[in-house]
Amino acid sequence: MLPFDLKISRTPEDPLDAGVRIFYAKLGYSYPLRYEMGKLCGYHDGQMLDIALDDPNLVFVSVSGVKEPEFHFVPPGSSSDVPKEFAYPLSVLEHVGSLGPFVQVSCKFKVWFDASVLSLLIQGAPDLAEYGLQGALGLMTRTYASDKVEAYAESFREPWQEGLSYNFVNMHLGLLPGVQSAVVPYNTPIFTVYPVLNRQAYKFDEKPQ
Repeated sequence: MLPFDLKISRTPEDPLDAGVRIFYAKLGYSYPLRYEMGKLCGYHDGQMLDIALDDPNLVFVSVSGVKEPEFHFVPPGSSSDVPKEFAYPLSVLEHVGSLGPFVQVSCKFKVWFDASVLSLLIQGAPDLAEYGLQGALGLMTRTYASDKVEAYAESFREPWQEGLSYNFVNMHLGLLPGVQSAVVPYNTPIFTVYPVLNRQAYKFDEKPQ
């Protein structure tokens, strides 16, 4: 769940008030963009690109301010010029990415698990279809990043973490076919994590007669 509203749209009209990101996102290819001087350009390198604002592969992701009354976290280093209710949504928006046609929202949900015994199935909530969205489905089987990456290296400093796989569970959301815009209200369940036992980790015994 998120403490703010999240909007995904194929058009730039009526974004939510805290901020917006733009992606060129289609099956097999995705790229972050920004809008400057009346043109779309690369988000990181600023290179001007010949992409029209009505290109069907564009995805606009915007967020509202925090709406959950009990959520008061302000990320360290947030600018004093930014209203407090916008600080956390903007920090999430800054790390939003894309994976093919899906928008990836990093939520810093950390998991440790014994990959020799089980994997983790991440599945989008079934209610997402009511909002015009679908959630990606994926199986997490082990740690993918190198232990040289700081965010992963620090996850193995406690004795109980020895020998366990570690990863982040992220949200992956995409518009349903034919849907141009969708809003996920705050506090809406977005995905579920299921443990999936490896076949080598269990066996079936016949019930005694």
